[in-house]
Amino acid sequence: MIEEQGRVVSVDGRWALVEPVAKSSGCGHCSSNGSCGTASLARFFKPNQAHYHALNESGARPGDQVVMGLDERALVAGSVAMYLFPLLGLLAGAIAFSQWVSGSEGWVLVGMGLGLLGGFAVARAYGQIRRARLMPKIVRVITSS
Repeated sequence: MIEEQGRVVSVDGRWALVEPVAKSSGCGHCSSNGSCGTASLARFFKPNQAHYHALNESGARPGDQVVMGLDERALVAGSVAMYLFPLLGLLAGAIAFSQWVSGSEGWVLVGMGLGLLGGFAVARAYGQIRRARLMPKIVRVITSS
């Protein structure tokens, strides 16, 4: 399981909005941080704070420090589905339109585009059906507020 620490911002039924705990880089903490290029880059590329919806089975409340987890198999299955369905749709559209309209490359491109859009629709439907498994969940509460 892939784990990340965070703080619960709000709770809505079974779901919690979790803000990850910002990890500081080692740069910028030494005496030469004002003249160091690496520390300047670390400040420039500091990631924006994101919020994640996580399944709240542990009963965490706003302000709690928690550990979020995501099953590796669910991550791999979701990634494969999000890439595979559009690719298969693109290929199926190209093959179908090449058989249907022979000698016209323009129509094959249209078929590829339609197949790609259909693959995206199937991937989206898969994500909606499997949403609870593909979303992170709160594994445990570290500290309560």
